Amino acid sequence: MAYTPTGRMDERLSKTVIPKLAEKYGKSMAQIIIRWHIQLGNIPIVNTTSKKHFDENYDVFDFQLLPEEVEAITAANINSRLRYDPDNCDFRQL
Repeated sequence: MAYTPTGRMDERLSKTVIPKLAEKYGKSMAQIIIRWHIQLGNIPIVNTTSKKHFDENYDVFDFQLLPEEVEAITAANINSRLRYDPDNCDFRQL
């Protein structure tokens, strides 16, 4: 399960392969990220209060990323933690 699966659209994502893929497929960066999660077998839980974004978030089943594109996104680590680092957090104290 992916919590905050689009990384809150951190501006550093624009320096990855994601914008090029968005242009290639005629999709938004968020749609590319959601599709990537789906292809990895993750369950992206996406939140929005915008009807436009809600509809956009579900419009990700009419294309598929190539295996090398999935790998390129996976390799695009911007080293950002939006919440707790699961490798270095004592969850008993939360």
